[in-house]
Amino acid sequence: MSPDEDAEPALTFPDLPRLELDQLLGQLVDRAGEVMAAQGRLRGLLQANQAIVGDLELPVVLRRIVESARTLLGARYAALGVLADGGGLAEFVHTGLDDETVARIGDLPAGRGLLGAVITEGAPIRLRRIADDPRSSGFPPGHPAMRSFLGVPIRIREEVFGNLYLTESEHGEFSAEDEELARALAATAAVAIDNARLFHATTVRGEWMAATAAVTREMLDAPGERRPLRLIVERSRGLAGADLAVLVRPDPDRPGTLGVDIADELQGRTYPMQGSVTGEVFTSATALRLTGPDERPDLTPALTVSRFEAGPMLVVPLAGPSRTEGVLTVVRGRGRPVFREDDLLLVAGFANQAAIALELAEGR
Repeated sequence: MSPDEDAEPALTFPDLPRLELDQLLGQLVDRAGEVMAAQGRLRGLLQANQAIVGDLELPVVLRRIVESARTLLGARYAALGVLADGGGLAEFVHTGLDDETVARIGDLPAGRGLLGAVITEGAPIRLRRIADDPRSSGFPPGHPAMRSFLGVPIRIREEVFGNLYLTESEHGEFSAEDEELARALAATAAVAIDNARLFHATTVRGEWMAATAAVTREMLDAPGERRPLRLIVERSRGLAGADLAVLVRPDPDRPGTLGVDIADELQGRTYPMQGSVTGEVFTSATALRLTGPDERPDLTPALTVSRFEAGPMLVVPLAGPSRTEGVLTVVRGRGRPVFREDDLLLVAGFANQAAIALELAEGR
């Protein structure tokens, strides 16, 4: 027998099965990469959730939501619009724009165009190119270019609190996976916002109760003095987050008019009982919540001050058991968030308690 006949036959692989094996191995590697990437994004979502729920101060929570969304979804710009009671946006928290760009743009969005579409439709909107969508209203001069867009609503017990917006994806456009992550983040944000609002409401109620007790004590300890009246004005301004507060009372020297009683810049100013916002509130004993001084064009504005642009305001009566003592107006500067219905109830309740204290002090 020859040596060649004793040798083992050589192993060979057909070309076709080998090609299929290479393809399967390549697919396996690709799938493993996708799984690792998904795990990384899920870890990022968990980290974002932890950052969002780690505080109870609403401004801090809103800022963390925006920053976490921008990082998690790889967006250049991110923003969160808080809806106003009367429509549009009450607040617009953003990240990605420097101070110089913000100053160049001017007024922040009011909730029109694509931002308004997310508000009205209450559903996510994902676009590769903003300019191609007919709902887009364009950008103001000085605004940076933005192409890709993703917007999702933030719901709290079926109420849309606001909307999360992201633009300029680092991948060129936002994917369906990005949308799912944004929706998951919005759900966590809703819980965090709700908790922050409840905490804020509880804290503010406690502060208003303490202020009411302080004013009542001052009224009874020092009847006839002006210090308790000034305390009413100062506490109202501080607790309502206002920039200015004014107390007007009937002017004994000018029948049919209300004179400014406590206000540093408006001392000596008077308002007619008929045809003015303050007169309307005084005679009807009904509080008003206004978005600005010109919301009631049929009436003389409640407040006009030089060097101060008035914005949202609350005008509430000091309604005691037997008569109305005066009118308290708290004002925020133009561009600041509008007052909510809860703010009106708290300020009105405080003003009524102050009026009761006034009558009790006069009775003593």
